[in-house]
Amino acid sequence: MDVTNDKNIASKLRVLRSHGITSALDEMYVRPEEEIWNYQQIDLGFNYRMSDIHAALGLKQIERIGEFLSRRRAIAFRYDQELQGLPITLPFQISAGLSSYHLYPIRLHLNKINKTQKEIWSALHSAGVIVNLLYIPVYLQPYYEVLGFKRGYCTEAESYYRESISIPMFPGLTDAQQTRVIEVVREVLLS
Repeated sequence: MDVTNDKNIASKLRVLRSHGITSALDEMYVRPEEEIWNYQQIDLGFNYRMSDIHAALGLKQIERIGEFLSRRRAIAFRYDQELQGLPITLPFQISAGLSSYHLYPIRLHLNKINKTQKEIWSALHSAGVIVNLLYIPVYLQPYYEVLGFKRGYCTEAESYYRESISIPMFPGLTDAQQTRVIEVVREVLLS
């Protein structure tokens, strides 16, 4: 535990404890208007976020792992069935594997949708479907840019970042909530 009355030190410690990542807009580097940046890695940090209480809760959750995995797979199966035919690429699952479906990222075929990723993201949020943007290429984070990394280093990673969003995926997602997600995704992508 760290205790300080210095706001600058407290801010630095918050960033360092979570991989050097900040979500505070006033700490972020300016990015192009069309890009979504809900976090940035501004320093090289650590993973010091778990407390003993969190560890105890985690141990109890492990007892329910089968239930959680089963529900996630059922949600993914329904998404797979009901989102087919849309201008997106669904998550790939090899036949010999069994995914935990930690996330359900979809890759948008922007050339067929005629909307930007940001327009789609905003429309889904406005309709109450909270989607997330993940997989910002690490080397585009400010910390690595200072080291000399530039756009174009991994073009496929950059394309994936510009074209993907993660739709709701968690064991507590009800069938009714998932129906709403599917309806709104269809409406936004096809309108």
